[in-house]
Amino acid sequence: MRPDLVDVRVLIAEDELLIAIDLELGLLDLGCKVIGPFPRLRQVIAKAETEAVDIALLDMNLNGELVFPVIDILRRRLIPLIVISGYGDRKARRGTDCWPALTKPYRFDVLTDMMRGALDSGC
Repeated sequence: MRPDLVDVRVLIAEDELLIAIDLELGLLDLGCKVIGPFPRLRQVIAKAETEAVDIALLDMNLNGELVFPVIDILRRRLIPLIVISGYGDRKARRGTDCWPALTKPYRFDVLTDMMRGALDSGC
């Protein structure tokens, strides 16, 4: 298990301002390098295609647009991701594909444990 998250580059897609700020500040306190947070799908797509990213934290619904195009980009680039959503927990699904998911509201320590696991597993 990765003992810390120092220097981990985290892409954040979140459209709820208070959640985005809280998540960003928590990750910065851990020493992460935060990319975002971005509230719009087109912004996240642009960063997912071009930025050096170690892991992505994605709200499933960004202002009415689902993040599946971002998930496709990240999967193609072999970048682990976690879906943070009000739609359910454990796994987010589309067809036969699934990704680790966390239901809002969530505990930050649970999220960071999931991040460590995703980074260690490489998926």
